[in-house]
Amino acid sequence: MTRPLARGRGRAAALVTAAVALDLVLFSTLLNTGESAGSPAVLVVAYALAGGAILLWQRHSMIPGYALLWLHAIGSVALTGYRPTLPLLVGLYWVAAQTALRPAVAALLASVGPIGLTVLDGVREAPPGEIVATVAGLSTLLVLVHCGVFAIGRWAGRVRARARALEQDRANAARDAVEDERVRIAAELHDIVGHSVTLMTVQAAGARKVMRRDPARADEALAQISGTGARTVSELRRMLGGLGAGEPTGLDGLDDLLDSVRGTGVTVTLCRQGTPGGLHPAVSLVAYRVVQEALTNVVRHAGPGTHATITLGWAPRAFTIDVSDDGHGGAADPAAGLSIGHGLAGLTARVAAVQGRFEARPGTSGGFRVCATLPAEPSGRAEPGESTIASEPSEHAVAHPAS
Repeated sequence: MTRPLARGRGRAAALVTAAVALDLVLFSTLLNTGESAGSPAVLVVAYALAGGAILLWQRHSMIPGYALLWLHAIGSVALTGYRPTLPLLVGLYWVAAQTALRPAVAALLASVGPIGLTVLDGVREAPPGEIVATVAGLSTLLVLVHCGVFAIGRWAGRVRARARALEQDRANAARDAVEDERVRIAAELHDIVGHSVTLMTVQAAGARKVMRRDPARADEALAQISGTGARTVSELRRMLGGLGAGEPTGLDGLDDLLDSVRGTGVTVTLCRQGTPGGLHPAVSLVAYRVVQEALTNVVRHAGPGTHATITLGWAPRAFTIDVSDDGHGGAADPAAGLSIGHGLAGLTARVAAVQGRFEARPGTSGGFRVCATLPAEPSGRAEPGESTIASEPSEHAVAHPAS
């Protein structure tokens, strides 16, 4: 930060020095006579340097600085042979570029005073027959110059404002992208880890209960825990960018998901309606997460003995998911306390991200029902209010009194 500020101060000092030097060359008689028609050269130089100092200070106080420059230009009436011009033009440019329209226009109108002094000097030096032409020509030239500087300043100010706005937009977009990615990763971790931990907890509890009287059944449960852990690692690897060839994504992994849920004692029936077709990968992944979270909540809050029905429907432009359970299972005590209360809220955001509709509410048969309608191809974000959750934050706990 220090270096850019130092460079900015250096450029301003160089500009002011060049303006003062060129001003003395073009708008004084200092180089012609060594003395400005009765005004000592040292006085003229000192007066010009004072204008440069004011111009440098104007960068920190724009309107008061320009007012002092204007007084400096008007005060030169006490001198002969020098009329400050370029510092005033630089000051007008800065005001036009860096202030609102009203003060900028006021500064432009105020420049009539110094213009008048310069025109009077021209009239004094003009031959008697050329006074009118001198007034008209010099006034027109100076007005055009001042208006041109004002216009360039306003244009430069707008360009800089647009550049700052674009830079801010880029910064906001980058910040939003980071936040979106953070939310996405959090949702992925919730879905992957929450589902897997729930299944492994239920399976471990079941294995513990039958370990002594039915070792074979306990061994089967432990094997399922091992398989669930391996699939979890595979999903985490995919989420982190290490997806290997052949690993399922989205609905391609639905069969493995259903097998793992059935291993907890929950009966799952899958029904398909319509003609199955390809889905956009993003939609397919959202669909998989909807089914996964719904079944996880069945395992967590309804428990073994519950019957869940999954209905997938294909239509020309939409894909529907309906997951319901009868709520007749025993309470899954080992997993009931694992919910962190954000699963259905996360699904709402996921479905909205692909412009779908989501609904979760107690079912008519005492269980719970999760429905989603997704577009075959995502086209943008849904408007707020397209998804509803009838039971939050306890999710299935409301629908299953046992939990």
